[in-house]
Amino acid sequence: MKNCLSKLTDGPDGEPCEMVILSILGVLTFIGLSIWAVVHDAKPFDYQAYGIGLGAALSAASIGIGIKNSKERPSTN
Repeated sequence: MKNCLSKLTDGPDGEPCEMVILSILGVLTFIGLSIWAVVHDAKPFDYQAYGIGLGAALSAASIGIGIKNSKERPSTN
């Protein structure tokens, strides 16, 4: 499990990429809070709102990782 997480979070230079770690934690928190609202607070599960929210979280994470990688990439000029 540790090796799998290490491969998932390592950046191109072999160091852990903090943007990936924050993205994973953010999505897991989103899922956990959704489960909490349904199980503990007995709120109805809204599939459309969940899909939009999860899609927004994943999109923001992907954009952030892309921007970070483009800034760290050495220029070819």
